[in-house]
Amino acid sequence: MPQQCEICGNREARFVCSMCGRRVCFQDFRQGQWLCTTCEPTAQTEASDFRSAFPMGFSWILLASFALVLIGMVVMMIASFTHQGHGTTSGGAVILIGPIPIVLGNGPESAWLIVLAAIITAIALVASLLARRKMSS
Repeated sequence: MPQQCEICGNREARFVCSMCGRRVCFQDFRQGQWLCTTCEPTAQTEASDFRSAFPMGFSWILLASFALVLIGMVVMMIASFTHQGHGTTSGGAVILIGPIPIVLGNGPESAWLIVLAAIITAIALVASLLARRKMSS
């Protein structure tokens, strides 16, 4: 014998709400959200609370990244025009693949550039861990 809808009690229950577990009929169920009509307003309130906590979402991180890359490119272009053929070039980088750092460097000034890259990497990792800890609590 089929079960009746736990909200209206009139129609056959064909769905189960993903939030509360009620068995509901097609009229008391929202397939797009997989929620019953009782849980739907609660889910919308929780979604709006999340949006108010992060009004811009995470798009500001993407915009800041593009801005930093663009600024870096402009600085490198200016440096290439001002130092035409004078001196040597140096560079340093730290690449993280999981927990394994790969350190690269070239030129006479590469030692302090590698140290600078390692410090920036450490600051970014600490900031990431603090942000993750803050979001989980």
